[in-house]
Amino acid sequence: MTGGTERQVCGVVAGQLRPYYLHEIEIEVGDCRKRSTVGFMPELAPNGHGLLGQTGFFDLFSFVRFERPKGTIELGVDL
Repeated sequence: MTGGTERQVCGVVAGQLRPYYLHEIEIEVGDCRKRSTVGFMPELAPNGHGLLGQTGFFDLFSFVRFERPKGTIELGVDL
């Protein structure tokens, strides 16, 4: 997805910068909807992995609990 605010990142391909594009979107998790600015990278390989970060995703919730052995993540929402 292009057309947003362009930024550059390195590390995807050694020694090369790659563009990504910032867009404000609404994220829906369960019954909770939050707005966030996220980056989309059109050159990311089909088997590449996008990352959710501390800023713009996890900081939108009152708590985050990972239970890796169970393969679960719990996100808390203040009501």
